Amino acid sequence: MAALGPLVKEAHRPRRWLISAVAYTASGLVSGAMVGALLGAFGSLAIPGRLVAAGVVTVTGIVVISTDTSLVGNRLLFPRRRQTRGIWAHRFPYGVVAALWGFDLGLTFNARLTFAGPWLLAAAAVLSGSAPFGSILFASFWGGRSLSVWATPYLLEHANDAEGLGSRISSHFRLFQAVELTAVLVACMVMASQV
Repeated sequence: MAALGPLVKEAHRPRRWLISAVAYTASGLVSGAMVGALLGAFGSLAIPGRLVAAGVVTVTGIVVISTDTSLVGNRLLFPRRRQTRGIWAHRFPYGVVAALWGFDLGLTFNARLTFAGPWLLAAAAVLSGSAPFGSILFASFWGGRSLSVWATPYLLEHANDAEGLGSRISSHFRLFQAVELTAVLVACMVMASQV
């Protein structure tokens, strides 16, 4: 939400907002693709046997679901408290700040996570043993995350309603959690069927 606020506040200036949104999205795609490629390449060094892979998928899915439903503590999966570096907003122009925030958040594990699902994506990338697959997987994940920036001008009641948008999003947390948990279950079933 930290990166979203300043970008949303620019929604009443279409050109500036568009430049910032493109910079945010593009830089996040680059860093997300890099993270996925590294995870896939790491997996290619020692791809586990089918039985081990099935076990990893199962355990990762159980941990993610347990964490997101608060059955277990979340210190392991959510080690970072910060979202983005707010100081950048005071040092650089909007387009540069948006690119820095996008790149930072595109690294996925460098900032605060709201849901544990990215850990399942990391397991999928490693188990694939494929840098291209991992790259596409994490770039796609970032593409979905960046949609929040692209959709916000349509969700605002007026251009200066960033705080109101934040509270409306927070009020639907349970819905977002249910969607994420459903996606994790489906992903676990698909991954397990491929092992």
